[in-house]
Amino acid sequence: MNLEAQKDEPTGYHILNRAVFYVSRLVSSQKERDFVKTNYNDIRRVFSIWVCMGMDENSMAYVHLVEDDLLSSYSWKGGLDLLNIVLIGISNELPEHDEK
Repeated sequence: MNLEAQKDEPTGYHILNRAVFYVSRLVSSQKERDFVKTNYNDIRRVFSIWVCMGMDENSMAYVHLVEDDLLSSYSWKGGLDLLNIVLIGISNELPEHDEK
């Protein structure tokens, strides 16, 4: 798991690109530690959570793998849940209090 807090959204690069790099690195670092040789079925799920403060509005996004069948459908074996990115944007403005 990778957890990052940012003072604001970076301007020198796209935060999602960095998050993709981090989850990729978390997966590749498992080689010879959590799985050996080509036993790719032992890859463990990874998460990269980013909290960006000072945003224009409050937001949250979940980025993950999905499968789109383009020609027929086949039940491919494997874990679409291996890569998980959560992006949380927190604005400077507090929302109005709601009893719910």
